[in-house]
Amino acid sequence: MSLFLKKYQKYMAVLLGIALIVELAAFYPFGKAKTPEAYANADGGDERKIAADISNMTGVSISKIMEIKKTGKTWNEVIQILKTFDKTGNLAEKERRNQVLTESGLEEEDVKQLTAQGYSNQEITESKLLAERVQFQIKEMTAESPLQQIEKPHVEASLTKKDDDRKNVYRKIAEQFSVKLVVTFMLKLKKDYGDIEAVMDEYLLSLQLDLDLEDYSKDKQQYQRDKEEKKLGVFKESIVTLSVLEQDLLEKMKTSNNATKEEFFSTMPSNKSGKEADLKSPIPDVPIPVVKDVRPQNPGDAVRKEIDSINPNKKD
Repeated sequence: MSLFLKKYQKYMAVLLGIALIVELAAFYPFGKAKTPEAYANADGGDERKIAADISNMTGVSISKIMEIKKTGKTWNEVIQILKTFDKTGNLAEKERRNQVLTESGLEEEDVKQLTAQGYSNQEITESKLLAERVQFQIKEMTAESPLQQIEKPHVEASLTKKDDDRKNVYRKIAEQFSVKLVVTFMLKLKKDYGDIEAVMDEYLLSLQLDLDLEDYSKDKQQYQRDKEEKKLGVFKESIVTLSVLEQDLLEKMKTSNNATKEEFFSTMPSNKSGKEADLKSPIPDVPIPVVKDVRPQNPGDAVRKEIDSINPNKKD
């Protein structure tokens, strides 16, 4: 029995040793890879396994990690980049906000100044979206359609003076419109005007009357006096606001569509009226053939005809 125990203990020691060696071999040289830093200087090897281990620790998807690694980054650089990611693989909230606002024409420094003044990300985003929408609509109003470019003399001849003046107003606004400035004004003056749409209307008016909306914050009463003075020489109907802009854009789209239809049908070959088309067949006229009656004559009819011809009482 003691001999059996000795052999059993010997075999167990050998098995434990083999298991230890296998375990060390499996994790070498990544046996210490329990933190992202352990992968920093790794070179070659199974990159997929490294990415999987980093994914388990950071929460970033393996595909995203491999995508970053394929740009030529070292594992150390990959780890540093992943520090700005959250567990879903997206940029952290601060980086997302700065990136979106920068793309809209607002510099990172401008965003920092606005957030430092207490404006929330939602307020900045709402103002930015409205500014971008208005800027796009104004560009659409000043742009010429392909049909207008081809037949410009004809189109200009048909325009009324009112339409021409309105186009000049839109061109003037487009030249001065600034997303950065109007976003700042909407955030600062929202409380005074009630909402950002009212501030946008005031900004559009200031561009038309050659006013500086910044003067409103310096001296409200003087700004109002200057505005009323300049409005005296301007017809109310010619002032562009958000509602007027949207209405004019819809009207332009409708006119453009109608002009396109007319141009299309004018290029088609003219056809005769529907009444003429019904009366006249496109098949050429063919003369009707005269068919001789080949039926034999009735003898009785011939005799009766002969009698009638000599009968004096028979009148024609």
